[in-house]
Amino acid sequence: MPYGIVINGKEIELHFFKLLKKIIMKKIILMTLFLFFGCKITSDSNYSEKLKKCIMSTYRVKKNEPLKINYYEFMSKIEKMYIDNNILMKNNKNSYKKLYLKIDNLKIDSIYFKQKKIENKYSFVSTSYINIEKHFITCPLEATANSSNEIKNKIKKQIYLFNLLEANGFDNKELLLKYLNTYSEKDTKNIVYRSNLIYLTMLAINEIHRKKIQSP
Repeated sequence: MPYGIVINGKEIELHFFKLLKKIIMKKIILMTLFLFFGCKITSDSNYSEKLKKCIMSTYRVKKNEPLKINYYEFMSKIEKMYIDNNILMKNNKNSYKKLYLKIDNLKIDSIYFKQKKIENKYSFVSTSYINIEKHFITCPLEATANSSNEIKNKIKKQIYLFNLLEANGFDNKELLLKYLNTYSEKDTKNIVYRSNLIYLTMLAINEIHRKKIQSP
């Protein structure tokens, strides 16, 4: 006997099954979205944690020993100095874009020496090939193990652009902007990701200063 037969029982039965179908389809869509975004969030989170662990291991002589350098604290100090000296407005993607757009017109003399002062305080050498390789190539690649293809492709693009910057000068405005565009606004809210933008800015300032003292 049809479900819910009263007056116009067939119409009620048809309506019931249409409603049931809509509910089932909604649940399928919601489950699909949950699985997709849930996996993406987990993948992003895992990558971030692996990257941080790899970077921090650079500054620890042995596994359970204290850090030689608190790298993310150091980078936050550098970034704050940029903001305090008005070359960077805020610690977000748009502010870094504005900075890179004017990078070739920056008066960086005082910024360069303030940057060096903070480097010396933390015993950090920004121009060290080992540091550069670790932060921009080795650790990002290591951290992509078991990550999504989206993350792997993004890191490959970042490494490719970084190699171009290394070859063409870290103060190359066009390449700096292309590198920045591999980051989302959400990425730049995370110091683990944003630290590479800070480091890249340090390298750009070093490059501008080097060219200035070498020019006749």
